[in-house]
Amino acid sequence: MKYFSYDPEEGFELHKTEDEAKKAAECALDYERGEASEGWADYVDQICWGELKQRVVETMCRPRTADDTFVSSDCETVADYGLIDVV
Repeated sequence: MKYFSYDPEEGFELHKTEDEAKKAAECALDYERGEASEGWADYVDQICWGELKQRVVETMCRPRTADDTFVSSDCETVADYGLIDVV
């Protein structure tokens, strides 16, 4: 899924096509328009859609060792994450 929409009421949503993402944002705006008889919601300008360029993936995961003093003793593993291109 390469496209997204965001609406503060519904949250972040992934879509397969640009058209689906745009329609979701338009639907959210239409809903807010219908509710605006006494004024627009403060968050209406946060409604958006777009194309994902990168996403976060786990790049390393290993058991915690005694040398990992920077990691909480409650953790059993050490992990790291990085950004990769969405294709």
